[in-house]
Amino acid sequence: MKQHKYSIIVSTIAQLEVDKIENQSTINSIFQSIRTLANNPARKGKRLRKKLRGYYRIKAVEGRFRVIYGVYREQKIVMIVFLGKRRVGSKSDVYEAGVKAVKAYEHSKENLTR
Repeated sequence: MKQHKYSIIVSTIAQLEVDKIENQSTINSIFQSIRTLANNPARKGKRLRKKLRGYYRIKAVEGRFRVIYGVYREQKIVMIVFLGKRRVGSKSDVYEAGVKAVKAYEHSKENLTR
């Protein structure tokens, strides 16, 4: 059976985080990981829990970065909601910042469930 490809959309919030990254090879590596989500995105990532329930994450750039995304099966869309560097125990950790980004995304015009 042929897999149907998903379209990938990068939210405004996630794009702002990409724009902060100075190293072009890091950006290229992140997007290389993101492109793998076009085929079966729910199986590629890990389901998130607690405040990020309903979203997934993949690791990028040798595990230093996390990409948080939602999967919209009916529309065949992967929405990249947030990405950032993993800093365990820091308030600037991707998961701490990701919770705020997900809340902002869910109230934005970009939200595909509205």
